[in-house]
Amino acid sequence: MLFKAQIDNLRYVLESNHKIYLWDGSVRSGKTTNVAACVPIMMERIPNDDFCIVGVSQATIERNVIRSFRQMFGDHNVIYRQGDKPKVFVCGRTFHCIGASDLRCESKIKGATFSGCIVDEVSEMPQEVFLALIQRISPPGAFMMCTTNPDSPMHWLKTDFIDRAEEVGLKHFIMRLEDNPSLPEDYIRTLKASNTGVWYKRFVLGEWAKSEGLVFPSFDDSCVIENAKPISPKYSCAVDFGTKNPCVFLSIAQDLAGWPRIWVDEERYFDSKAEGYYKTEMENALDCVDFCLERNIGEVVVDRSAFSFILTVRKEAKRRGVHLNVMAANNNQGPDRVRGSVLQGIYSVGNLFGTGDLKIRRRCKNLIKEIHSYSWKDNTQYTESEEPIKVKDHAVDALRYYVSTIGLKSERKPKHLCYNHLTDCPESFEIKSNNYKVLF
Repeated sequence: MLFKAQIDNLRYVLESNHKIYLWDGSVRSGKTTNVAACVPIMMERIPNDDFCIVGVSQATIERNVIRSFRQMFGDHNVIYRQGDKPKVFVCGRTFHCIGASDLRCESKIKGATFSGCIVDEVSEMPQEVFLALIQRISPPGAFMMCTTNPDSPMHWLKTDFIDRAEEVGLKHFIMRLEDNPSLPEDYIRTLKASNTGVWYKRFVLGEWAKSEGLVFPSFDDSCVIENAKPISPKYSCAVDFGTKNPCVFLSIAQDLAGWPRIWVDEERYFDSKAEGYYKTEMENALDCVDFCLERNIGEVVVDRSAFSFILTVRKEAKRRGVHLNVMAANNNQGPDRVRGSVLQGIYSVGNLFGTGDLKIRRRCKNLIKEIHSYSWKDNTQYTESEEPIKVKDHAVDALRYYVSTIGLKSERKPKHLCYNHLTDCPESFEIKSNNYKVLF
């Protein structure tokens, strides 16, 4: 039996024609049941074609979606056939079941055409798989229905779809525990008591909340600026090289006499997967030299492992008659050369955020997005085994190379104290305390 919130959502789907319908919110709030209730609408709109169900695995599809089908339509109307190409027949209509835990399932989707699709736990699958799936939902009137639990506010599903709902044709439904009157009160009490911190926000309140164990907890809105106020800045370029992975160039300035002391002024972020084509090492090297020439940059810091790219940039700069100091990043710090240098670089970047010496211009969107979601693997800090999760960290790595290799040229304090957040105006400010007033 459906409850009021589900009936309201069902009525909305019946009277609308969005491309994507997405349910998120608290656990056990009735999201998957809501999708099952909308299946007859899908069948009526698209009377002949086959549908598909996509989930993290076949086991989760059976546990979440097929179980909801049986509860909604009865066991005799839902027939599940396992095998190499599993299918489920619901009231005589065929749903192809596709597990999508990694990029390998992309081959199962490419070339297929579906008129309707149900996506379970969509935030747990790779973005490339979801994008490929959208491309296959192509016949007139075709649409997809998705469910998920909230994740990080910087997750691709939140930033690229939920926050752009009207632009991408998405209808977003939020379900709460209170929407499901069938849940026993003792279960709700236990659920609330057993989840704390970020898990309480996500699973109980249904919010897209930041994860605990962020690598840069001191990074907040005060670290992001619209414009810098330099006096005599010196610009450098930090590079995280990639061909299949994104290739990132950061223009980073340092000015001990101005404000702020270090700031990331601009980024160039080329993602071959998003753009649909790859750039060769030579093409990226040409882009790097052009990036530096356009901004009057005289030095470049590149990950030491990209040795071939370093040589290519040097040769291209020499060929053009440009003086460009291309250096390998300092990756030899710490007792463990690889992990030790990464951790020491992370701590150095975090310290600069904490003291207010390092700022990022708001237009560096990819870098800001990565910093907000950059987390420790074990979600604990200051342990011997800590290690950051290597996902969406290309711009962060470039910033770390700069700080580890160049860093602050001098430890002397600048003329003004504004870098410690006392004011946004570097020209003058005053401090009042115990009847004394000091003007800087």
